[in-house]
Amino acid sequence: MSSSHLEHLRSSLELMERYENAVVAQVDKKPRTTKQRVWQQHAVRNLAGEIARTAQDALDTYADADGAFAAERAAMRGGDGGGGMLGAFYARLRATL
Repeated sequence: MSSSHLEHLRSSLELMERYENAVVAQVDKKPRTTKQRVWQQHAVRNLAGEIARTAQDALDTYADADGAFAAERAAMRGGDGGGGMLGAFYARLRATL
């Protein structure tokens, strides 16, 4: 499991892109025999299934049923209306000095 929801979402989107590139690579190959064509179709179908599963996982993260993704984004922005993540960092730094 990824360490954060944002990282999990990023890795899901990256994985979908890799699957899409694999589909393109499969389709670019021209099968010579019927058997090779069938194997190619199976490979593309399996990759499409993986893309669909990964996309559903990304959609579930976007849906944010438990509110954790929104809380993570708010924490990165810096919840006090300051300058975001760096503003919160510098505020904590000033407090320690």
